[in-house]
Amino acid sequence: MISNSTLTPSPTPITAQTVSLAKRREILHSVVVVVSRLVNSQLDDYAGKLAAAVLESSEMAVDSKEANRLFNAGNLLKNNIHPFYHVASAQIREGMQDEIDSLDSLVKRATEFDESKLSLIPLLEIEHRLSLEHAARPLETTYAESLSRLNLRLAAVLARDQLSTSDNPFRPAVFMAALDAAWRKFDPHAESHHVMLQQLNKGIFIDLASVYQAIDRTLIDAGLLPNLSDAFQIKKSNGNLNAKKDIAADPALLKQLHALFSAPVQSDMRADAAQTAWFSATGFPSIHSDNNPLNGGTSASPAGITPVLSSSLADLQKRARCFSQASGDAVPNAVGNPTGSYRLNELRNQMPAGTMTRIEETTVDVMIRIFDTVFKDPNIPPEMKELIGYLQIPVLKAALLDKQFFFEETHPARRLINLLTKSSIGWDQIKGQSDPLYRAIQRNVDRVQDFESETRLFSEVVTDLESFLAEQEVEAAAQLAAPITKALKQEKLREATKSATQEVATRIATGEVVQFVEAFLESRWVSVLTLGYSLKEEKPEVLQDAIKTMDDLIWSVKPKFSAEQRRELITKLPSLLTTLNKWLNVLKCNDADRAAFFADLAECHASIVRAPLELSPHRQLEIAIEAAHMAAQRRLEKCTNAPTASTPDEVERTVEKFQRGMWFEFTQEEDLAKRVKLAWVSPLRSLYIFTTVHREEAFSLTAEELAKTLREEKVRIVDVDGIVDRALFDVLDEAQKEQPVGV
Repeated sequence: MISNSTLTPSPTPITAQTVSLAKRREILHSVVVVVSRLVNSQLDDYAGKLAAAVLESSEMAVDSKEANRLFNAGNLLKNNIHPFYHVASAQIREGMQDEIDSLDSLVKRATEFDESKLSLIPLLEIEHRLSLEHAARPLETTYAESLSRLNLRLAAVLARDQLSTSDNPFRPAVFMAALDAAWRKFDPHAESHHVMLQQLNKGIFIDLASVYQAIDRTLIDAGLLPNLSDAFQIKKSNGNLNAKKDIAADPALLKQLHALFSAPVQSDMRADAAQTAWFSATGFPSIHSDNNPLNGGTSASPAGITPVLSSSLADLQKRARCFSQASGDAVPNAVGNPTGSYRLNELRNQMPAGTMTRIEETTVDVMIRIFDTVFKDPNIPPEMKELIGYLQIPVLKAALLDKQFFFEETHPARRLINLLTKSSIGWDQIKGQSDPLYRAIQRNVDRVQDFESETRLFSEVVTDLESFLAEQEVEAAAQLAAPITKALKQEKLREATKSATQEVATRIATGEVVQFVEAFLESRWVSVLTLGYSLKEEKPEVLQDAIKTMDDLIWSVKPKFSAEQRRELITKLPSLLTTLNKWLNVLKCNDADRAAFFADLAECHASIVRAPLELSPHRQLEIAIEAAHMAAQRRLEKCTNAPTASTPDEVERTVEKFQRGMWFEFTQEEDLAKRVKLAWVSPLRSLYIFTTVHREEAFSLTAEELAKTLREEKVRIVDVDGIVDRALFDVLDEAQKEQPVGV
């Protein structure tokens, strides 16, 4: 019942016209932050693969000089993955920001293209840029769908009608250029600068699938074209979660559907003859007679509906009105009343054989199937089925007059059915007919009873219901303000802890950090970094100081073989110790472990300063080899003990697709079922808030908890989306099965 509008002033999706300059910058900044985090998480693994690929290339190189260059480059990267991480991370973020700045109209004025400057660009540089673009083309093809969707959303952010992939600041070429620039900064030897592009052409690259998915989510959460596609919508069918089907997106099915509503001329001629006979038998003037009341005047049949069928429809509609007036209600409420739910079957049975055209027969049969799908759906309350049942005659007339009802989801009458079935789940059955939702549906169903031929009536009813539902959403959002605020804080803390843990893990993964410092970083400094990450947006200097202090601490316990290095250590120690104590005081860490750490640290620093200053090259090599051996052993131990990173399974991917507004049924103790609505999804999709129909109860689940509940089959999706589509699919499926073999 709550949308991301709780986080932004407007409850409606953001369009190009509604994005202010400040909002634009805020959205793009949040995307850059998300992308940087995801790419950074891949850089260590990518650098390892890149180093291995370069070393492998050195073994296969024919030219000895090239082999030597590749060997040196591969070893340089292999032994310095962490420095490369920092260079690449900064370069990627800078590359994205430069691209975004070039799209900003305020910045673009200062960087407008100057033809006179073209001649200043070296030819080799132009060729290099073209080579990078060429290397990126296969990836653009691979991620074409994601980039197209992203282009549309970014165009809305930038207040443009469209945005091409070549202008997309997150296209593959931007990441390739950033990594290439990072390599050129990292490796000082110009003769090795071609190595990165060489490996990019071989397909050694980071995975962009998760990056584009995260960008899409971030923009959706910001309100950018949330209904752009059905890619994230879920449908549960036959116990399995499947993607929503769309007839309009399948040319073959659309063609098959059109064929259903095409009739040979002979069929219409037989119907015309049957109708003439019917009018003669009943004493009515001929179908073509000017005296026929159904062929002129106020009683004329609507254009496109044959007189016999029009007469029957008018009779049923009149009986419905009479029953409504006699009961004193807007529409009858007795569940299963034959004048309500089963009117179309009654119509089909009473029509004389041959009096309807083939298209009319098909239209009636398909409409019966559509409403039967509504009546058989266990998720729709019986009282709501009865109300929806009173739409049968008006909707049938609308479909007879305009066959686009079956081909376009936007047809007003079709939208009304889908809107009523979907919203009916939110009816508070305890309040019964006094529930505002029930009254709104009842009122609008009654309005539709007067339909004759103007589909504008359906449009007005849909607009009225949508306005009512939007007001309900706003009220629900206000009620959930406090739980959402709490959930956002939880998510922010969880992400800060994750980033802090990763920051420490990156540094100790080399195995070169002495053990007592490693333990200190894992037990204490993760909390310090968590605080820094939680304040990153408001006070970025806090995080910078925490990271610098950690790096200075690690540097301080490394061996110092020169007098200059030791002097630098002695100079930095007072400030380092003061900063460490300051941070520990902030966290109120005053236990025995703190005292033990500083005792070990003092002893380590003393041993570094007292160590023999003049060491022979042979002894220095021995120490280096011994340190490398110990580091390798510790790395191996860490890899062995580290939990295996699991890839998301089908259930987790399903949870990631859940959208606000979906309904679920949780099985509780004693097999009692509680129906709830997904009212809010956190920006990073780690927390989900659910509310009951009464809105008096709200609870939250993490993504992991929700996935666990799904695996244990303690929750099911209550799905009534696209009920007309479902019926049409069934009709097409049956028609295909009945088609003779070879036809």
